[in-house]
Amino acid sequence: MRTTATPDLLGKVIPLPSAREAMESRKTHFVGMVMALASWSMLFASLFFATSMTLVFPTLLAVSLLLAAFVTAVVVYDGESTWPEGVVLIGLYVVIAAAFWWG
Repeated sequence: MRTTATPDLLGKVIPLPSAREAMESRKTHFVGMVMALASWSMLFASLFFATSMTLVFPTLLAVSLLLAAFVTAVVVYDGESTWPEGVVLIGLYVVIAAAFWWG
């Protein structure tokens, strides 16, 4: 029974995942499967109601989501957290909220 590592075709040693890593991987796959099934069930449930679930989003929503994702990625890219970066994220939140309130 292998417990530590196994060589691949090129002779490199590939470490086997620990039991904890394997369990986390199983949990991740399970959660992904449950989320996929939940989304399909909501899609089919929407067929029985007056509202439909489509992937047509308002332009403001799509732009604000892309902007928020971009700014968040730029802020957390260095792996450190400073208060000016937090102020930038809170300011972006306020701008997006104001755009949805008055837009």
